[in-house]
Amino acid sequence: MNILIFGGAGFVGRHYVNFFLGKKYKIEIVDNIVPLSGGQHPKKWKLFNPYKSKNNFKFIKQDCRDYFQKNLKNTYDLVVNLAAIVGGREVIENNPLAVAEDLEIDTAFWRWSVKNKKKIKHIITYSSSAAYPIDLQRKNNFRLLKESDINFKKKYFGKPDLSYGWAKLNNEYLGSLAFEKYGIKNKIFRHFSVYG
Repeated sequence: MNILIFGGAGFVGRHYVNFFLGKKYKIEIVDNIVPLSGGQHPKKWKLFNPYKSKNNFKFIKQDCRDYFQKNLKNTYDLVVNLAAIVGGREVIENNPLAVAEDLEIDTAFWRWSVKNKKKIKHIITYSSSAAYPIDLQRKNNFRLLKESDINFKKKYFGKPDLSYGWAKLNNEYLGSLAFEKYGIKNKIFRHFSVYG
């Protein structure tokens, strides 16, 4: 398999790379490793050295939005979009405009996906529990959240958690439009605490 991962130098991305290299797949990652992203240069990864895989691993140090300006030359069995400004609760609450950059990243990603849809077989991208309505998560009003708590066909679905929640909700909506309008096969994982 031929796999392209945006944000592949981050926490989740490194685990994807390790898993896919173990299957002898060809992996290409694009990551500019900016502050607040959690990314590390592949030469500094502690759990494994991706460069031992020689011809199966390629690292491109570039902002994904610049990468999105060009058309794909290769065909990819899977594209994983993990590119985001994520720095945990502290960054989400204290630097919401930096986190809001994720809106721009995801919008550019889906536009690029439509432009290159003939060269991409499948997409995986990530949302977050921050996309759920905060009204369902208050100390005096909470319950177990359900996938159906986010439904774009409803007139009202609740306010998400700060700019990070809005970005993830936007990503989910654009992914649904990419499938409905352009036939782009994609899966969106809505995770809770990746580190926990």
